[in-house]
Amino acid sequence: MRQQRFATGRRFIGVVVLAVTAGVLGTVPASATPVSVPAPVERLAEAAGHDLVAQKHDRAGERHALAIPGEDDEAWLDVDPGCATGTGKAKVAGYVYTPTKVKLDYVLTGTGLRKTGTVKTKADRPVSFSLPSVRTGSYHLTVALHGRTDLVADATFDVLPCVTVKASCRAVTFTNPAGNPAAYGLYRGHKKNQDFELDLAPGASLTVRADHSKIDYDLTSDDSGLGNGTIKVKQSCKHGAAQPDSHALQTTGYVGCAQSAAKADVQLGWSAQPSLKKLRFEVLDAQQAVVAKGTPKGGREKDLSLAAGSYTYRSYANGLAKPFEDVAFVVLGCVEITPRCEAIELRNPNPIGVVVELETAGDGDPDEDYVDPVTVGAGQTVTVPWQSTGAYAAAYLDDPTSLSQSYFLSLASPAPWDEDSPEIVVPQNC
Repeated sequence: MRQQRFATGRRFIGVVVLAVTAGVLGTVPASATPVSVPAPVERLAEAAGHDLVAQKHDRAGERHALAIPGEDDEAWLDVDPGCATGTGKAKVAGYVYTPTKVKLDYVLTGTGLRKTGTVKTKADRPVSFSLPSVRTGSYHLTVALHGRTDLVADATFDVLPCVTVKASCRAVTFTNPAGNPAAYGLYRGHKKNQDFELDLAPGASLTVRADHSKIDYDLTSDDSGLGNGTIKVKQSCKHGAAQPDSHALQTTGYVGCAQSAAKADVQLGWSAQPSLKKLRFEVLDAQQAVVAKGTPKGGREKDLSLAAGSYTYRSYANGLAKPFEDVAFVVLGCVEITPRCEAIELRNPNPIGVVVELETAGDGDPDEDYVDPVTVGAGQTVTVPWQSTGAYAAAYLDDPTSLSQSYFLSLASPAPWDEDSPEIVVPQNC
């Protein structure tokens, strides 16, 4: 439960890292320019060798509760609108779950459209059903028990245009239509195991190096899929060596927090196009001294130990002096979490604010197992009332979207998906 909650409940946990402004945990060099945009926390944790329940290719969609009379257990409807390619239509998929067998009627309406159908559910098993293919636009889906008029679900959704994907000589260009929300996802060589993250703002276009004859891709927004498939890429064509702006090398960094005076565990992982030569990386501290260096290898990882502070990561390839990546990141001190009587005390040792998410463990009410994130300012202590015998916690930087973003993840707590992390035991009735 807690793995899925922390890993998928808030996508921006995967964005928590950051060029911290000068004066915070040291000085970040002006030359340090973080690479593009955030990656989902699932990918970052996998790059760090951690196993998450949540899958990076989870189906996008919006879940709606089904208000079925006489049913106390959870029942839900999930709609995945898909996306429409060009002037074509999208194949909309529906999913429904009920604890017992029921028969449901649905009505789908949109501009000039009204379609009806019936779904038979299975006890305690999700069931998929096909909705009519539709063009881009807004739609309304209502669900009622068979033969009745009282609605058990009332949902609206939008069908968006797909991200366009075009191949050229050893390159692929992804373009997110201007009216779309932000898109993110993965691409890789066909049936290969090195994933590259891809994030596109509305209207943005990105051309990436592709040294494989076929590229698999899977793109989504927070609410709907924006395209997936395989595209052929010309390899026997006139091309030069990959350049720093070709996105041919991608580093993910899993940055743990430092306990007291101890150093933090930092794990780097790499995805690299196969044509790259002479790969190397370096990590510099706030005084621009090299504190770590090595040779990146696609599909491999490397462990480092770093003290709390600000750092710059740079990667190089093909003997070029200009880095392929230039990332500023921070190693945070771990938030001190102290159980009190029916409360949890949170102390932030960092000179910058953090956000702490808490989830119930032990005998807490499973329907109320998550509380709103708690902001703890620089050097501050906050006490949170707690009515369960246990809790799990995840902490990260406050307002990460206001800071520069990269494919690095910095936590101010132990990894919340680590099953070996003991729960916080909170005294009750004391």
